[in-house]
Amino acid sequence: MSEWSLEVLEVLQASGWTAGRRVDTTGWRSKFEAVGIVMHDAAEGFLQEFGGLTVSIGVMPRRIDDGRQSDQDR
Repeated sequence: MSEWSLEVLEVLQASGWTAGRRVDTTGWRSKFEAVGIVMHDAAEGFLQEFGGLTVSIGVMPRRIDDGRQSDQDR
């Protein structure tokens, strides 16, 4: 049984999320460390699973990124 509702799963999957998704968090970690913030485990876990996704809810897309442009964004 999923911890997400069917509606949430549909939105996440439409955004490119998959169960077990893990992305590199080096970019976020560098940005945190540059301003003296230590990335804790919960933040890293969240960013590994959801970082880089653009989630569209209603009419306002939201992107969770580290500020770097990918080839897809250009």
